[in-house]
Amino acid sequence: PQGRLLAWALLVGAMPETEVGTSEEGLEEEELEDEEPDEERPEEEKAAAAQSHVTAALRRVRCVAILAAASFSVPALRLRDVLESQGCRVVAAFELEVAAVAPSPKDDAGPAAQPPSPADGSEGPDVVLVLGSSPGSPASWSPRGPLHEAASTAFEAIRTGVPTFALDARSSAPGETSQASQVAAELERLPPTSAAERRAAAARVWSDACEAIASGSAQRLAEQLQRCPELRAAHGGAGETLLHVAAGAGRSNLVDLLSDAGVTSRIEDDRGLTAGDTAFAAGSQACFDELVKRASARHLEELEEEGEEEDPAAKRQKLGHGTYLSQRLRYVGEQLLDEDGLGVMMGWETPLMVQHARVLLPQIGSAAAVLNVGFGLGIVDGLLQERAPGTHHIIEAHPDVLAEMHRRGWHEKSGVHIHTGRWQEVVSRLAPQSLDAVFFDTWQETYVELRAFLQHLPRLLRPGGRFSFFNGLAPYSIFHHAVFCRVAQEDLAALELPCDFLPVPLGSLGEDSWLSAAQRYWQFETYYLPLAVRAASPGANTEASAAGASPEAAPAAAEATEATPPAAAAGDWRPWPEAAVLVADRVGKGPCGDGPRFW
Repeated sequence: PQGRLLAWALLVGAMPETEVGTSEEGLEEEELEDEEPDEERPEEEKAAAAQSHVTAALRRVRCVAILAAASFSVPALRLRDVLESQGCRVVAAFELEVAAVAPSPKDDAGPAAQPPSPADGSEGPDVVLVLGSSPGSPASWSPRGPLHEAASTAFEAIRTGVPTFALDARSSAPGETSQASQVAAELERLPPTSAAERRAAAARVWSDACEAIASGSAQRLAEQLQRCPELRAAHGGAGETLLHVAAGAGRSNLVDLLSDAGVTSRIEDDRGLTAGDTAFAAGSQACFDELVKRASARHLEELEEEGEEEDPAAKRQKLGHGTYLSQRLRYVGEQLLDEDGLGVMMGWETPLMVQHARVLLPQIGSAAAVLNVGFGLGIVDGLLQERAPGTHHIIEAHPDVLAEMHRRGWHEKSGVHIHTGRWQEVVSRLAPQSLDAVFFDTWQETYVELRAFLQHLPRLLRPGGRFSFFNGLAPYSIFHHAVFCRVAQEDLAALELPCDFLPVPLGSLGEDSWLSAAQRYWQFETYYLPLAVRAASPGANTEASAAGASPEAAPAAAEATEATPPAAAAGDWRPWPEAAVLVADRVGKGPCGDGPRFW
């Protein structure tokens, strides 16, 4: 069935995720509520139980999506007609086999599809049925084909965790009846249900599951998920999933259970909050940490398999880096803006750059060799210069920024080496084991590019060398921000560069901080400063972290100004593998007052 879905997905242009509930044999093969172990039951009993499982689900849901190849058009049409007669809305995307079907006027003997959503704005599919191993008419499913829109709706539903049943649509021998036809026959024998009855049934199922969560009963919730698989994709009145409910109630054991069942943490409620955001707002560290760990593991798997993450992750990303390099930039006071008025870098970052410079070069006048990738306003480079490094490398690609650097005389500064070009073109030319500190802060790049840069650190850094980056990852949600902090930590740990985080109080950025800028690219009142340190010697403990070296930075507290956040103290660091983000942190106002979400 996974291969079956893949065959459809490649044509539709959608890629189903294995986490959302398409088990190896489809949901109809899930363990049912029988006392006899599944492996000891005869095949016909398992098929009958699975068939009843599907029938029961179809009696409760309000909308079903059906994907069917032409050779399975007879059971597909029958099942559609029966479901519609039962009061269920059907999103149909299937080919019609003219030789096998006497089509009705609405079928027109060709590919059949219904719009993915009706005019009344009702919700999408609660269940997806797949009939057939692969489509027989690829052109019909292509982006320009008549079936593409409805099929895309079905795969979007699969992505969000909607239960998916791969039914046996055609009999395997003469005289046998297909499972799809048997389900249709069972439904025909049952009395019709109105839309109101289906809504009431769905509400009862939802209410029972919420009561199980409130009582903390894992057994009761597990039984309900078995009996009603559509709960994995169900939503409450405010758009919340059961994962939201469990996270808000602080039930970490039920968060585990629901996550294992395939309820995804990516879904947002009507306020734009994920289940992780809800856990943060509820003050449940256990739920928040569990969701962060699961989401980061999923992102790392996707990065390995596909080479890119689903969501834009880096600060201020809008278009590709190549497009940015062709734009004209403007220096407006303490702001660097692109052609659209978006902030490439802004003066409010200065207190954060003070901290970055201090932890990267904790000793002034140490003659260290430092590299900064991305000049921008030159804030961090100026601060690094104040700490008197021996050698100062700067990689910058944008011609307007390079011109500003030349105007300021950076090319004449002693020990400064300006490398013109993108870091991807320059970094391989830097000598191995030549740097004591590296800072990374680019524009119009995502975590994919940052991750690629990390791979160069073991070659560039000397023993004891330090690395940090501007942590603008996912600044729209404290949950997603914590996930990407964890992803970066995992990647750096794999390179034997354990990464700790220092929470830096920033406070609320008023409107004056964003004058002339078209959009805010930072929201939180706490900034999570990353610092990764390479072991001082080959025999050193690779589990050693930046926090272990943080006392060297403590004297910097005496240098702090009124405009600078408190400097790093040894006890402030959150060492790997502890959580970077704590639910007690001050992050600012969300849509419901103080909370994790920003607009």
